[in-house]
Amino acid sequence: MAAAESSGDSLGTQVTTEAVLLFGLALDQCWHGRIGQALLDVEALAGWARRYGTVTWLAALESWVRAEIAWAQRDWPSALQHSARMSEIAIEVEHEQLACLGHLLSSQLYVAQGLNGEALDELRRLRLREQLIRSDGLETREKVVEWQVDLRQREESVHRLEATSRRLEKLSLEDALTGIPNRRNFELYAGELLRSGLERGLPPCVALIDVDQFKQINDCFSHQVGDAVLKRIGQILKSHIRENDMAARLAGDEFVIVFKNAELRVAQQVCARIGAAVRAWDWSSVTAGLQASISVGVAAAIPGDSVESLTHRADGAMYADKKKRA
Repeated sequence: MAAAESSGDSLGTQVTTEAVLLFGLALDQCWHGRIGQALLDVEALAGWARRYGTVTWLAALESWVRAEIAWAQRDWPSALQHSARMSEIAIEVEHEQLACLGHLLSSQLYVAQGLNGEALDELRRLRLREQLIRSDGLETREKVVEWQVDLRQREESVHRLEATSRRLEKLSLEDALTGIPNRRNFELYAGELLRSGLERGLPPCVALIDVDQFKQINDCFSHQVGDAVLKRIGQILKSHIRENDMAARLAGDEFVIVFKNAELRVAQQVCARIGAAVRAWDWSSVTAGLQASISVGVAAAIPGDSVESLTHRADGAMYADKKKRA
């Protein structure tokens, strides 16, 4: 009997370890745009989770990943369905940490769509859940003891998940090549500024930036040189903005700057200085004959703007700048 119990504990540890590892891998693949591999990893995660023969907190991790994949594909209904399912499963198995994270994920999904009212509703649900946790935890001494025992039993798994989550959170918000914020980070920050800034009469400005003739740089000098150009431009952008502004890489050779509250004219002046700094930098130090420049378009937020609509106007201004200088 003792040997059988030991074998069962060993299997449970293996299932949890494999599932959490696949959870981390799937999120990493998703956040780096490798959706096909992320889907394979989340299916493998689901397979391990089913080995328990009952619903566990690992199923909530599966829903989390599926919500992130749907977010990356801009499939908002599916993303919200999976984030809601994440909270439901977590509540069912009494994993309050994941239940709260599900509400937070739903709020972020609403912000990414410009649905700030729905995002606030989700945050209110999060606060209510936190209050209920505190209330339930103090209801009786038996409940407190039960929670303490449960926490001790899950301590190793929770610590492993928290460590993975911290690492993945950093990866999810930072561009791996340039080290500056990525698209996801930009969308979250710009969405929050649109909500709070317009309410206070301090709307943000967004500048969209494109590297001129970047394909020719890659073709003529190599992709390694192209990566060096992107890294340097990311550093130049970061060095020319204020503490509360954000420079981010969207994808490829596209960058964006969010000015927290600045007049359109001021944002345009800053971008003009950035363009001059890019042109003036000693690109021959990377490789002989290399030159680089950028095109920039700036737009100021107006009432009713979403992150997408504001970025679209900046994109139009950027292409007009590129055409003017062609």
